[in-house]
Amino acid sequence: MSHVSPSSWPQGQLDSLNTEVLDLLESLRNYIRDHQAADFQTLDVTARIALSRIRSALTLQLTSMAGWVLFHQAQAAGEDLPAEATAGEIASVLKDCDPALLAAMPEAFRAILHRADALFCRLSALDA
Repeated sequence: MSHVSPSSWPQGQLDSLNTEVLDLLESLRNYIRDHQAADFQTLDVTARIALSRIRSALTLQLTSMAGWVLFHQAQAAGEDLPAEATAGEIASVLKDCDPALLAAMPEAFRAILHRADALFCRLSALDA
């Protein structure tokens, strides 16, 4: 079976992925603004540091996914891209995450992580 480039998909499919990434970024921003301070009070120092590290990695992952979608949207629209332009690599946040550490994370944050990981898995499969 031949690989179909995401850039050849209907624009609506790329728009839907873009909306999903932006929704995840907004969910993360809202979590940080509305819940993180209170959640920090319930965690020990090690878990606080881990939450901060994972939050930073998640922010990077989500912005990388947004870049991936924007790259393919530009290709699909026929924009003249530099020859060296690529969709970039997207790293998995949960790949090396200790399950016990993940279980210690606040529920609202874990929900965002799992949504982001599901989207990461879909994008990775599409880009394979």
